[in-house]
Amino acid sequence: MISAERSDARHERWLLLSPAITTAIAACVYLVTLQREIGWWDAAELSLQAHLVGTTHPPGYPVHTLLGKVFGLLVADPGLATNLPAPAAARWRSGSPASWCCA
Repeated sequence: MISAERSDARHERWLLLSPAITTAIAACVYLVTLQREIGWWDAAELSLQAHLVGTTHPPGYPVHTLLGKVFGLLVADPGLATNLPAPAAARWRSGSPASWCCA
């Protein structure tokens, strides 16, 4: 009886830790491979508009602009600020399905 209870406690602990482990792994991978400067194509325009809270060419990318501004308040570099929302969203996306599957 005691070993069954101990096994259940370990299983429950694993169910609670698996989303955190998955999220930590995703965070490490994304932060190591994150582009730290402004890239090619529309990245310069999108970084500038996130900094100014302006409108880019259609469709305007309002969510990208607002998230870039929010992260721009936390980080001084505009290139890094507009690239940080992607790993933040990926960390959430990687941890959430793990918690749903294990619940």
